[in-house]
Amino acid sequence: MTDTAEREGERLFTGYSGRLFLTVSLGWLFVQLGRQLVPPLLPNIIDDLAISSTRAGFALTMMWGVYALCQYPSGRLSDRLSRKTLLVGGLGLLVVGFSAIGVASSYPAFLVGAGVAGLGAGLYPTAARALVSDLFVDRRGQAFGLHTASGSLGNAAAAGLAVVALIVLFAF
Repeated sequence: MTDTAEREGERLFTGYSGRLFLTVSLGWLFVQLGRQLVPPLLPNIIDDLAISSTRAGFALTMMWGVYALCQYPSGRLSDRLSRKTLLVGGLGLLVVGFSAIGVASSYPAFLVGAGVAGLGAGLYPTAARALVSDLFVDRRGQAFGLHTASGSLGNAAAAGLAVVALIVLFAF
């Protein structure tokens, strides 16, 4: 770490930049956790909604497709509005979408939930990376490495959480 980075406030874990960085990285962890949690639960969703695997696959494809299509507009919007606006909006939509998936009692409700979750997840990462880039210059590589690792941690945690969810579902 350089003295310049410390003097200019580029702290990864403390101070305003550190708190903001940790919050954004935690959000990325939850985005990835949610996105990776749905696929292992598809067999249960298929049974609960009495739908075909084709319909479930379409909903999942739609969620990932909306996620991908939102990447570019997310960057443009975060430049025009603010990074924080897109981050908070993306997480809010993600929560609404995954909540809708969780309580869906019909295929259309499941589709809507998947679409909203994809939209929220798609708005988040570009604005998050732009904010990390805004916060750090001298320590940008370290910041991006840790931020990326938080998403990987979310991916890994999804597997464990899916196992726990399936155990609980089969226990009752």
